[in-house]
Amino acid sequence: MINKVLSQDEIDELLQAIESCEKDTKPEERTRKVKIFDFERPDIIGKSTIRILSNILEEYCVSITKYFVNDLEIPVKAHVASVDQLTREEFIRCIPTPTFSFSTVWLDGVLLFNVNPATFLEGFLGRNAKKMKKGQKARFLWRNPSAFEKKIFSDFVANPCLKRLEQAFSNRSNRPLPSMSEIKFEDNPVFLPYGENYCEMGAMATIELSFEGTGKNKKDDFYTIDIFFNAQILENLSERNIIYHGEKNKVVELEKPRENLLVELGRCRLSDELNLEKNMILELNSLAGNPLKIFIDGTECWTCEALCLDDSKAVRINEMSDGQFEFSDDEKNTDDFYNTRVILGWTNVSKKEADGFGEGSIIELEQKWYEQVFVYKNNSLIAKGDVMILDENFAVKIKDLC
Repeated sequence: MINKVLSQDEIDELLQAIESCEKDTKPEERTRKVKIFDFERPDIIGKSTIRILSNILEEYCVSITKYFVNDLEIPVKAHVASVDQLTREEFIRCIPTPTFSFSTVWLDGVLLFNVNPATFLEGFLGRNAKKMKKGQKARFLWRNPSAFEKKIFSDFVANPCLKRLEQAFSNRSNRPLPSMSEIKFEDNPVFLPYGENYCEMGAMATIELSFEGTGKNKKDDFYTIDIFFNAQILENLSERNIIYHGEKNKVVELEKPRENLLVELGRCRLSDELNLEKNMILELNSLAGNPLKIFIDGTECWTCEALCLDDSKAVRINEMSDGQFEFSDDEKNTDDFYNTRVILGWTNVSKKEADGFGEGSIIELEQKWYEQVFVYKNNSLIAKGDVMILDENFAVKIKDLC
C-alpha cells in the first residue's frame, strides 16, 4: 500500500472543515437582558396598550383634521407624533405656563387636554409672532390669555376636539361610554384641585399639527396638542375591552404563596375595622431608596435590589440581612402592629441552592414585570395593587380585592 502525503493546502482545508463542524455543534449562549426595576416609573402600560391607543388616536386625528379644514377652513393636518407612559407630574412639567389647557372628568378619571400658546395663537388665530420685533415674541406668546381668547379656544378648539376624542373611543366600545363632565379651562394645571396623585403613571399622547406655511419657503410650521390619560381612565378602558392593560388573563390566582422564598416590599398596619376598597393607597414603612428584604421559610436572610430579567421580576442580593429574625407560627397569625405585608414576588429554592447564594447573586422570581404586588394580612392574601412612591416611602394603590 502506498501512503499518500497530504499537501499543505489539503491540510488547511481539512482543519477548516473540522473547525466549522465544531462551531455548528457548539450550543449558542443566550444573553439575558438585566436592568434595574424602576419603581418611580414602572412599565405598567404594555406595548400592546400603546399600540392600540395609537391606532385609536390616528382615527381621532383624521376626525379633527376634517373638522379644522371643513368647519374652520384652517389648512392643517393632524397625526400622532408619540404615545408614551409618564407620571402626571412629568406631563405638567413639560407643558408651558400659562397655557391653553382644559381638564375633564371621564371614566372616573381625569383627562388633561393642552394646546401650547404658539399652536393656538399662531396656528389657529393666525397671529404671526415671527413678524414682531425682536424680544416681543416671548411676551406675546407667554402672557395670560384674555377672556375672549379663552372663549374662542373653548368653543372652537377644546370642546369640539374633546367631543371627537370621546367618539373615537366610543366607536371601539362594546357598550356606551359616559360623557365627559366638569370640562373647564385651567389657567395652571399644576394647581388642579382634583384628580389622581402626581406620581401615578398615565399615558401622554402628542398630536402634531402641520399648518400650511406662509413664509417665503412655503415650509410647514409644526405645533402640538398634548393629551394625558390618567391611570383610572386606562383601567376603565381596559375593563371595557377597548385597550389591554397588561396581561391579566395570564395571572394565576393564588390564595397564598406556596413557594418558600419571598421578596418583601414593606409593611403597614390595617385595623380590622378598616374596609379595604379599590383605589385606596396604603403607605408602607419602607423608604423607596432602601433595599428590599428576602425571606426564606419565614427567616429574613438578605437585602436586595429589584431587577427586570427579560420579562420577569428578579432581585440581586446585596448582603446578608443585619437583623435576621424568624417568625414563629404564633407570630404569623397574631395582630402585631405591622400586620400587613406587601410581597413583590416569590419563587421556590432548595437548601442547597440557598446556601450557594451570596452578594451579587441574581434570583429570578415567578412573576412578570407587569404583574401587580400582593398584599397579605395575617398571612392571608387580601388584595393586589400597583407600586407607587408617596413622598419618600413605598406605597401600594389597591386594584383588586381578593
